[in-house]
Formats: sequence, C-alpha cells, structure tokens
Amino acid sequence: AVVNPSNSDMPVIDHFPNPAQKQVTVIVNKEERGTVLISIYSIDGKLVIQQQVKKEEYVLSTTIDVQNLQKGTYLMKVSIGNNTPEIRKMIKQ
Repeated sequence: AVVNPSNSDMPVIDHFPNPAQKQVTVIVNKEERGTVLISIYSIDGKLVIQQQVKKEEYVLSTTIDVQNLQKGTYLMKVSIGNNTPEIRKMIKQ
C-alpha cells in the first residue's frame, strides 16, 4: 500500500487477524500523533472493549485482547484526537 501523507483526513487503519480468536492487532498508519481511542461495539451497539493508546510515531501498532468476546461480528471504531472515527468490521471466531 502506498501511503499518501497529503491525504491527512483519511487515516489508514488496519487490523489482523480477521477473523480473530484471542487478540487483534490494530495498525494506525498516519502522520498525526496524539491519543488513539479504539472502541469495539457488538452488532447491537453495545460498547464491549475500549482502549486508549498514545501515538507518538508515524505508525502505531497495538494489540487488543478479544478472547472474552462472544463469537460474532463487531464494529471497531478508531479515532485520533478529535478526528472523524474510522469504522472497521471485525469478526470474532
């Protein structure tokens, strides 16, 4: 993937493995630094996991423990500072 730093309002968010079993690694590939808030919601909108991480480098990689989640589909919301959150679908096996 080519990173285009000029496109600053679209963070590049990735997570793997998907489907996840025990943990999921979240990658935020963006110039902006600050507090990254990662929220995982069940499909009916309940917040099940929330994690804050300080982003001090261009690329942030963090791991979230998901082994206590029920099997199914979740929505992962990732936001940096006051930016519009990015939403990704995550499947728990």
